[in-house]
Amino acid sequence: PRTKTRLVPEGRNVTFRCGQKILHKKGKVYWYKDQEPLEFSYPGYLALGEAHLSIIANAVNEGTYTCVVRRQQRVLTTYSWRVRVRG
Repeated sequence: PRTKTRLVPEGRNVTFRCGQKILHKKGKVYWYKDQEPLEFSYPGYLALGEAHLSIIANAVNEGTYTCVVRRQQRVLTTYSWRVRVRG
């Protein structure tokens, strides 16, 4: 997948948007961090929406975030962002 690297200051809120152009095709967005599924929001750290994900940049949230848009078993698109925190 395409991966963009974002170097962000610690404490900054970072939002990723995924699949907005393709969601009208009735796809569903799945979010992953370092290949592990993200299923819940964590107050103060991570806010999970349907087509967006917001995180607070810190050492715990460093890693690679991936969104996969699927319709049934078919993958429509995939995007990845690597987040590095600048101290």
